[in-house]
Amino acid sequence: MFHYEWNEYRRKLPEAMDHGYSPHLAFRDTQKIYVSDVLFGPFARRLPDRRRPDFQLLLKEHGLSMDYTEMDLLRVTGGRLATDSYEFVAPIYVQGNHFDFNGT
Repeated sequence: MFHYEWNEYRRKLPEAMDHGYSPHLAFRDTQKIYVSDVLFGPFARRLPDRRRPDFQLLLKEHGLSMDYTEMDLLRVTGGRLATDSYEFVAPIYVQGNHFDFNGT
């Protein structure tokens, strides 16, 4: 499932758009909830190729075992490509003086 976060302002779609973000071309309808049984193509193409000679090393460097999910891999690599500036970043949850990347 993919959808844009609208609730509140801080670190949500309205703030991002104020800073120049435009909705992803594959997900133009900012009100829609997109649903799929597999990782959406625009995200899947950002995964490192399993045929890379260093793929096992990449998994090890990121602390992933062979039973990783595509979302695990996307989370640890950020899905960065040399061809654009998109990057997937885990949200930072703040409660008082405590910062957490897992929301727990």
